[in-house]
Amino acid sequence: MSYFDQDWKPVVFTKTGFNNKPLTGEAALKAAARSGAQLDTHKREQGGKNKQNSGSSHSGNYKLDNETDALKHNRISKESSQAVVKARIAKGMTQVQLAAAIFESVTTVQTYENGTAIPNGNILGKLSRALGVTIRK
Repeated sequence: MSYFDQDWKPVVFTKTGFNNKPLTGEAALKAAARSGAQLDTHKREQGGKNKQNSGSSHSGNYKLDNETDALKHNRISKESSQAVVKARIAKGMTQVQLAAAIFESVTTVQTYENGTAIPNGNILGKLSRALGVTIRK
């Protein structure tokens, strides 16, 4: 095959025709109204909603609306959090030093001291050993 035998015409890609999909939704209503066609609309009974959970007692919204104390996480007791603070101060440690001693973050020590921590047996054990006190959940 030589240089002159090759096809050197450029290839041009173009769109082919219009998309013949039927219009749906608001665009279809507007197009039909412009053309003067008779419109027939109806609202679906459960349009766009999950039929499985609507109005049932298993719905997530139902659980949130009727939340009780039973659905809350257990927190460390106020007495335990105060015991951690008192023991740390008695040892002359800062929160940063205590966190370094138990190999945890400062935020973890802060949550145990302010009573918002979810009790973890491993961390409670580390705190007990580092401070020399027994800490209960």
